[in-house]
Amino acid sequence: MTPSRMPCLLTLAVAAILAVGAPVQAQPDVVFNDYLAALKEMRWGDAERYWQPEVIERSRRLGIVYTDVPVKYDCASPLMTALSGIQSGAVQVSAAVASPDSDTTRILVRIMSATDSVTATYYAEKSSAGWRLTSPLYFYSHGWKIRRTAYADIYYSDERLINDYACRALDDFVETAGKALRLSPDDFARLKRDRIDYFLCAGDDMRRLTGYDAQGMTDLQVDAVVSQTLPHEHELTHLLINYRLRQLPLYSLPLM
Repeated sequence: MTPSRMPCLLTLAVAAILAVGAPVQAQPDVVFNDYLAALKEMRWGDAERYWQPEVIERSRRLGIVYTDVPVKYDCASPLMTALSGIQSGAVQVSAAVASPDSDTTRILVRIMSATDSVTATYYAEKSSAGWRLTSPLYFYSHGWKIRRTAYADIYYSDERLINDYACRALDDFVETAGKALRLSPDDFARLKRDRIDYFLCAGDDMRRLTGYDAQGMTDLQVDAVVSQTLPHEHELTHLLINYRLRQLPLYSLPLM
């Protein structure tokens, strides 16, 4: 190899490396459509690039895997249940950006077949790395305070909802329920290290974060509890059962 060719080859190699990890700079509707294209072609690794890294990391941290869902971080979306129809062309998808001039926005997605249609809302944020999709949990909880317990990071906006007694009760329940589920010492150590995200809601927070008026829910995408009470033992139990099983099929999604 001649010396004159070496800098050129090095430049091409560096460019290839940078392209693989290149930030997503396009507008939010383009990012969504590129994400959809990756799903249609079953390029699961590429699909992750269109999401905030924090969401991907939180979806994996506890090792819970749904054996029938390749895209866990988006498993509650009707886009996933309609994916085979989208791939065949029987289902069409359109996307519109709610606030194109903002650094955070909602993407309104319509999923249409010959006999039915449903809508879904996606969320996107712009950072120095460009636009990426995100979870409504993190989208709406920006600026919330965080209280750490032994096992959980509690996100909250209303000081009146949180106190030392409730935080201790959460940890006590995790240990009691975990022992009943026969979690190992290593399982408890992982929970302490990797944490349960717990979103403590006030006012309209529950509807904003989950889309439902409910007392509490377990977010299956990022293994979080979203609740109006602390501790919410029922939802914590759901999460701990999934954590105990680690690999399980997900049958609860509605079919289009």
